[in-house]
Amino acid sequence: MNKAIAFPAVLTVGLLCAPLAHADSGAYLGWLNSHGVIGNGSGQYSEDFALQTGTNTCGAIKEGKSDVFLMGQLIDAYQMGRAQADDFVFAAHHYLCP
Repeated sequence: MNKAIAFPAVLTVGLLCAPLAHADSGAYLGWLNSHGVIGNGSGQYSEDFALQTGTNTCGAIKEGKSDVFLMGQLIDAYQMGRAQADDFVFAAHHYLCP
């Protein structure tokens, strides 16, 4: 078999057999809480706000928006600091978006 044909075929099979990612709102909220973004400690944002923001972020990621663009949107819309915006986008991207 030609190597040019075999590699894409193996790659395709590997991708089809890979486990599907799934959304985990508990892990998302847990990460934000452990990093002080939400919660009773120093976190100034509620879980409801965090979930809505995460859901919106996931939708924008699916539309092809970059993490940097999304951070800018959060900074502009909610006067967040750069670190908090980065935390929201990172957590959504890694824990909430399937």
